[in-house]
Amino acid sequence: MSDGVKMPWDLRPSLSNLITIVTIAATIVFSWARFDARLGNVEKEVSGAAAKIEKLEAERSDLQARIIRIEEKISSQNDILQKILRNTEK
Repeated sequence: MSDGVKMPWDLRPSLSNLITIVTIAATIVFSWARFDARLGNVEKEVSGAAAKIEKLEAERSDLQARIIRIEEKISSQNDILQKILRNTEK
């Protein structure tokens, strides 16, 4: 360095270098905080959606049980109607 080779950049701290470093550090911290907040919001939305899905699945299985009972009643009523029809045809 003392033999006449000039460095392409100056390594001495200056006010502009310090301002740049502080600005970049603040930007990184601010960006990370925003990212973390967004990630927290997404996690809340996902857990809320999962709860809604569980509720819908429970309602669906309840609905399936009701449909099965209705089908059984219709089948029973159909059997009764068939018996009545056979008796009236005799």
